[in-house]
Amino acid sequence: MTDTTDEIRIVYYRLDEVARWRRNPKRHDIGALVESIRRHGMIDPPKRDPSLNGGTGGLLYGNGRDEALEWMHAQGDPLPRGCKLDDDGTWLMPVKEGVDAPNEQEAEAAAIAHNNLVLSGGDFTAFDMARMWDQAAYADILAG
Repeated sequence: MTDTTDEIRIVYYRLDEVARWRRNPKRHDIGALVESIRRHGMIDPPKRDPSLNGGTGGLLYGNGRDEALEWMHAQGDPLPRGCKLDDDGTWLMPVKEGVDAPNEQEAEAAAIAHNNLVLSGGDFTAFDMARMWDQAAYADILAG
């Protein structure tokens, strides 16, 4: 029998049911995210981890994409590719589940690494990458 906790799966959540990571220190350019979703669709689903937010679960990454979709829905945008409609017209967002962290601290470490690693490999320094975060909140997460 396969252990499904080590598998990635896509689950569609209503926008009004998705909890963001409350301690997320990442800054977002919602306008750029909206334009990307309009142009390319929802091609990079957020990842949910059940250990975030004190064990109630939240988005490990993709908090800005969730916010962008909520804004687009409120503005009357057409449903982006990659999303679905619920029976009442509420947008459903694809969300990755599985391969969860063993605890909240590890989930937060994974979230920080996920965001920083997309910038590594070029000429970006750790200082450059740190500038995309709210400094006080980022330092608090790193101290943990």
